[in-house]
Amino acid sequence: MNPVILLLTAAIAAGLVVIRRGVLQPFSNRLIWGFIFITVIALGGLATWKESRSLDQFWRIQSWPKVQANILSARVAGKRAFHPEIVYEYEVAGRAFRDTTDMDVPGFGTKANRLNVAEQTIAANSVGSKLTVAYNPNRPEQSAVHRWPRFNVFILYTIGILLVGTGVFGFIHTVFIGSSKAK
Repeated sequence: MNPVILLLTAAIAAGLVVIRRGVLQPFSNRLIWGFIFITVIALGGLATWKESRSLDQFWRIQSWPKVQANILSARVAGKRAFHPEIVYEYEVAGRAFRDTTDMDVPGFGTKANRLNVAEQTIAANSVGSKLTVAYNPNRPEQSAVHRWPRFNVFILYTIGILLVGTGVFGFIHTVFIGSSKAK
């Protein structure tokens, strides 16, 4: 089942349980804030879940067999968001495979900085040189040159955790602590 639908269903169900228990009256400000905080929890949970899957995939790739690939072409691609584009070929069980990588160069910074980083990456990985690539043993046409997880994985993972924490705190405060102060 789609995780977005699952999280939204859980958020609606939690809101209905709160109404059913009589903690909140329908259409009260606390009810609206309760739904907002449940939505924040759901979005944070979704971001955390998605990024934890990205980290799992990175660790799975680290256990894949590695081979030496030949770099066939290397160029700077892009007009504004410069990035290296390296085409490489590797062999598994006598079969040749081709793939492309950007060497996980981040796409942020000034235009001149992105161009400089892309040119340095191309210079370090020139045509004819070797590159260590990992390939999926079950599907050898899948390969990766990941040396570390992408920078945004940790940023989004942290944001997801902060959203969940904020949502839980806000929901508890709005529904339970706010209801005891109202009495």
